[in-house]
Amino acid sequence: MFDPMKFRSYSYCRVFRKCIWIVILLFLFTDCKKSEKKEEVLPLEDRIKLAKIDPGESSSGLKVLGSVSFFKKAEVTSKILGRIQQYFKEEGDSVLAGDVLAKMETLNLEIQLSKDQSSVEVQTRQRDLASAKLLIAKQRVDRELANIEKAEADVRDSREIRNNLLRSAENKKKLNEAGAVSETELKSVETSLNSAEISLFKAEKNLASLKMGYRPEDLNKANIQIPKTKSELKEAYIKLNTMIENAELDMAEANFKSTLKNMESTQLLLKESNIKSPLSGTVASRIKEQGEAVKEGEALYIVVDTSKVILKFNIGESELWKLKKDQKVNFIVDAYPGQNFEGKVYIISPIVDPQSRTVEVKVLAQNEKKLLKPGMFTRGYILLEEARKKTFLIPLKALIKNKEDKSGTVFVANEENRLFSVEVEIIKEESGFVEVLGNLELGRYIAISDLNELKEGQKVKIPKEQTPGLIEEKSY
Repeated sequence: MFDPMKFRSYSYCRVFRKCIWIVILLFLFTDCKKSEKKEEVLPLEDRIKLAKIDPGESSSGLKVLGSVSFFKKAEVTSKILGRIQQYFKEEGDSVLAGDVLAKMETLNLEIQLSKDQSSVEVQTRQRDLASAKLLIAKQRVDRELANIEKAEADVRDSREIRNNLLRSAENKKKLNEAGAVSETELKSVETSLNSAEISLFKAEKNLASLKMGYRPEDLNKANIQIPKTKSELKEAYIKLNTMIENAELDMAEANFKSTLKNMESTQLLLKESNIKSPLSGTVASRIKEQGEAVKEGEALYIVVDTSKVILKFNIGESELWKLKKDQKVNFIVDAYPGQNFEGKVYIISPIVDPQSRTVEVKVLAQNEKKLLKPGMFTRGYILLEEARKKTFLIPLKALIKNKEDKSGTVFVANEENRLFSVEVEIIKEESGFVEVLGNLELGRYIAISDLNELKEGQKVKIPKEQTPGLIEEKSY
């Protein structure tokens, strides 16, 4: 039986299939036309793609992260052993250099000072006594030298008398033999001669006794050089015969100086019982409590100078060439949102950390209002004014690299829209771009395609939306 519904459905299916085949044929025909168009080769001038030369990241500044630290720090210690008697400053207090922070107990030192003062007085008396003994000894030597001179005169006189009597006795003896002088007179002269001999002997013995210690051989034994002049010889004899008294005076003088030094040391320790701040700043920490025992050299306070602060940043070694001392640094801290601070590069460490390959850079910033606290996290921006004309950012595909070193070649369009090669130095590569140094100008166009086909003077088409050649530099 004929079913009109089935027949109608069958007719629709046939029509639908025909439509599908028509669409497929049209698509294939269109695709073939496109392929034919693609196979058409455009002139090189039309194929070359261009990009603008932008300022490199180094041309504006360098972003850094770091922390705030103190400019100066002092650990205030006690120079004496004892207990803390009283505190005068607490954490957070402002101090000036020389301000007394604390006081140590001084009873033992005061007792010691009293003993030292008594010892100094005793040693002063001992020194005066030794000095008096030396003076008396010198006077004694003067007397002995005078006695020696007198004894020498006595010897000369006695010898002269003996010699006269000796001649007289010889004459009397001759006259006696001739009968001109009596025997009695001869014996009288001989008796006088014997007396003169005895007197001379006594005078010589006395002189020899007095000269003990006043002879050249005595000076030699004492290793004292024998002087040539009489006055120098006298001084040498005085030195020889007052050696003991001089030694006693030297000992007394040494004891006096030693005792005096002990007293001065005790007085100095008493002064040091007042613990003073070595610098102006703020008390960062008080370590000991009142009444606690403290050893010599043990810390009581930590004082920091925060009128200036140091910012510490770690910079990659590849960025080091961009930095120099006194470069301006802008920075912010999380504690004061929206507030900007300024500083200058203070120290660039000469050492590279072998682990992180970074260099520590210290920035000095004024902190008169004491807003910046050591330990704060900071974000900094180091301005690189000198690098503004040096570094450029270009697409990586615009660079023909040299295999020998970190350099390459780019093709730059001039005012006549022709490409010429320029040698550049590669600074760093990142995310499809490369930062370079070279004889480039901001805003000029640079070839980024068909580099292997380019020749010097190749004509290019500059995008119509931009003015050919140099464009105005953007502000960064």
